[in-house]
Amino acid sequence: MPAKIQLKLLSTSGELLNVATCLAGRISVLRASTPSDLRPYQRALAGSGGRNNLEILCDGATFDQDEHTLVGFGEPTPTTGLTVKEFLANSGISELVQSSQLISVGLDGIVDKRCSELTLDQEARLRLLAAMADSDKALILNDPFENISGKWRERVAELLAEFARSRNAIVIIPSLSYRPEVWIENTVVERIEVGQTAQRTIGFGSAGSASNQPIEDLRNQLRLDPRFAGQVA
Repeated sequence: MPAKIQLKLLSTSGELLNVATCLAGRISVLRASTPSDLRPYQRALAGSGGRNNLEILCDGATFDQDEHTLVGFGEPTPTTGLTVKEFLANSGISELVQSSQLISVGLDGIVDKRCSELTLDQEARLRLLAAMADSDKALILNDPFENISGKWRERVAELLAEFARSRNAIVIIPSLSYRPEVWIENTVVERIEVGQTAQRTIGFGSAGSASNQPIEDLRNQLRLDPRFAGQVA
């Protein structure tokens, strides 16, 4: 089970521009001033090229996307030719709990259907449900609510947060067009600024900033100095 994934943005000369640190037990939502700043992260996480200025490490080793679960990157759908029951079984969900799991995302009564019969919305919920079956892999979701109807977005978002928290799993979202209300002020969800302009815009205290640690070290030193007692938060 991975504990930490780091995404290091480098300049063409190899200078470290920014580090996004995604921890277990958290949903890490990448943010940037422009969509173009997010695309290198999307491509790098999917292993689709454009990775020469991004170094991704999983617990200190080179990140291999094939060892994790990716959804929403244009990958071949794993449901092809399968029934819902077969797809869930292949994902590690026992037949004993399949019906109750499906009910949790509003998919009751479809366990014996072929996946090809499902609507785009139903398949999106099914794939996310299956993706949450394995916490030994990091879960990388690109715009996960794009194909889910508004009625079920909040429920799926709630389940994703519970998955990250209770299973101590890493969830990374490099693009998000819909921000669930249940994620607002949720301590499980971290918004991490990335991109070449991140260091100028994030401010101290924002998750994932490479400048946070020196600032925190300075604060700790000041707290121990009696001249500043009670003055440093």
